[in-house]
Amino acid sequence: REDGSGLTDYIEIDDDNVLDVGTGDFSVSCWFYMHSQIGGESHYLFRKGGAGAEGYAGRVTGGGSISCNIDDNIEPNLWTDSSSGVISVGKWYHVVFSWDRSDKVYCYLNGEEITSGDFPDTITGNSDTLDNGHGFYIGANSTSAGGFRGTVTEVALFKTVAILIKTAGS
Repeated sequence: REDGSGLTDYIEIDDDNVLDVGTGDFSVSCWFYMHSQIGGESHYLFRKGGAGAEGYAGRVTGGGSISCNIDDNIEPNLWTDSSSGVISVGKWYHVVFSWDRSDKVYCYLNGEEITSGDFPDTITGNSDTLDNGHGFYIGANSTSAGGFRGTVTEVALFKTVAILIKTAGS
């Protein structure tokens, strides 16, 4: 599908409560490779809601920063960015964004914690639900913006899940 940036390949997964993270801790992991980068534009790895609705996102900025978002639609929409120039064209990267809802957001790039720019960043104010009715996009911001100029693969969402275990006699 055309995403407005001239790119046509992205994945849209319809809204599903499996992709909602509520008020719990969660992490998103993926591999990516950038073919080209345009200064001033954001290149989205993934996005679920946000920008005026509850949600979360991960992206690469035009300046080569790795960046993530959390927005509970009550506190200010919070973007957390690394220093610029962390991401280069023509290299594979593995990124893990980890949102500890009672503390900070952390980012791990190729297995190493990023401590430049805003990382780690306090997110305790964004503690309300992130559940929303939006689809989950891989490689785009939405159907009309933020196309990723390269490849995004092996996207995984990890979230806190409450499990009730009953044993015999209980």
